[in-house]
Amino acid sequence: MITLFAVLGLDPLVDLFYLFGTSGALGVLLLLAGTSIAVVVFFTRHPHRQSAWQGRIAPVISSLLLVVILGLAVANIDILLGVPATAPQRWVVPALFALVLLGGIAYGLHLRTARRQVYNAIGLGAEAATTAELAR
Repeated sequence: MITLFAVLGLDPLVDLFYLFGTSGALGVLLLLAGTSIAVVVFFTRHPHRQSAWQGRIAPVISSLLLVVILGLAVANIDILLGVPATAPQRWVVPALFALVLLGGIAYGLHLRTARRQVYNAIGLGAEAATTAELAR
């Protein structure tokens, strides 16, 4: 990859490590925030024997903080990428994540309507194989 960047006349330190490292970190932050929000939704829909702190307060606080951090990262993406504020990477990197998100949602909706059995097995982990066998 470094050789390819060198052949293209790009600076591996700036163009490779900043771009892909920051993009990867932004992706991980998006996953953390999304997972944290999913935890809040789960405990709201399925109250268990957790205390108010474990089941409601701590998950909401962590979700809010992660969304704030994500917002700050996106707002300052040019600084994180090491590019000028007018560079196209400032909007291209977040737009790619939005595009992947929309594609995933579209695929999930497609599975829900066209391949219901596959959709129903999502999230079952090891039980997915046995559920598929029982459905036949």
